[in-house]
Amino acid sequence: MLAHFTGYAERRAALLANPGRVEEVLAMGAQKARAIAQRTLGEVHKKLGLWRPKAAP
Repeated sequence: MLAHFTGYAERRAALLANPGRVEEVLAMGAQKARAIAQRTLGEVHKKLGLWRPKAAP
């Protein structure tokens, strides 16, 4: 059983050794998801005839 999980343990150790990289990857994923969500919501607002007030300067 240990042989089966050796790869997982090595990957976990690598991630624990570099927590900054984990945060970086999560931030990049959030940025991509945010862009997709904004486009999707823009399409929904357009198709449903919804409007959003512009942000104050």
